[in-house]
Amino acid sequence: MDTLRTFPFRVDITGNFLKSERLQKARMDHERGDIPFLDLEAIESEEIEKLVAKQKELGLKVVTDGELRRTCRYFDFFWGLDGVEMQDFKHGHRFNAPPVRTESVMLTGKIGFSYFHPVMQHFQFLKSIAGDDVVPKLTIPSAGQLLAELLKEENIENTNEYYLEIHPLVEDIAEAYRRVIEAIRSVDCRFLQLDDYTRDMLCEKDFIKIKEVFGNEPEDVLRQLVLVNEFSLGQRPADMLISLHICYNICELAKGEERRNPSIPETLHSVPTDAFCIEYNGRFPGEVEMLEFAENQSAVLGLVTTNSSKLDNLEDKDQIRAVIVNTFKYVPLEKLRLSLRCNFTSDREEDKITEEQQWDRIRMFMEVASDIWNGL
Repeated sequence: MDTLRTFPFRVDITGNFLKSERLQKARMDHERGDIPFLDLEAIESEEIEKLVAKQKELGLKVVTDGELRRTCRYFDFFWGLDGVEMQDFKHGHRFNAPPVRTESVMLTGKIGFSYFHPVMQHFQFLKSIAGDDVVPKLTIPSAGQLLAELLKEENIENTNEYYLEIHPLVEDIAEAYRRVIEAIRSVDCRFLQLDDYTRDMLCEKDFIKIKEVFGNEPEDVLRQLVLVNEFSLGQRPADMLISLHICYNICELAKGEERRNPSIPETLHSVPTDAFCIEYNGRFPGEVEMLEFAENQSAVLGLVTTNSSKLDNLEDKDQIRAVIVNTFKYVPLEKLRLSLRCNFTSDREEDKITEEQQWDRIRMFMEVASDIWNGL
């Protein structure tokens, strides 16, 4: 494992998999009070064991627990930090169409991390069942994700009760993340993925509210979204592989809302990770070209949709190969890695893809990767 920092995996996965009908029913039963938490936890563990076995069967060298223990995309992790609790807006998130989840975050004090987070226990279980022939990976939302959530229009007044300026907020988030990453490493996690969806989150009315409350111009706010990720890894463990998954297509954006995005090149230059995953869907200019800015990291190209039962424009192996070959203009093959695109849709959201389609996508993707490298 001494070479882990070289990112030896030619095929990676973003981490999330569909939740089985059995698990979805168990979670609803628990929320209604029909079964205790220990029963739900036992079912989660059984489903994770099946999931890990399936990933290994398909030849993946990196396995995850599918994020099957999460109730919401990334909020569960935030709720495990000091000073952060759940709040329920009773309406779906603004960027979802149609609205689905209603939970968010609220501050009850200064942000911090004491000594334990539930993901540590979750990873220990994953590692115990993974075996020595694969690398178990833990996925958590990035520090920038928490900052963006706290700066959204519906959250900013609560945030301002505890932070009068943005910069101390950035410092506390970064310090909490430094501590939690150290704690995650203490349970023998050697591969951590940070998911960053901030490119989709803040719209113009958020920036208007931020300037009204904190006085910061949009350009400074965007810079802070990059800096908090950089600062959070300032004391990263030397023997832990860390990747940053940049996603900007997790949801159908609300119509008519202008959005300003953190600079991808700036992110790739400054955040000290070993690999970057940028998703490609052929609809945004410069998607592949962005990877050339990952000068000192492996470049992971996310291909093939995972949240629709219909394949998009990359529905053919030859089309996928053509995109990969085009990538060689910007990233040499020895630095390039491949991944599926953002997570399989599941949980309470409408499932747009079946479990069998999920595995078919991975099989096809593994075949393409095998062709590119003449064997994984």
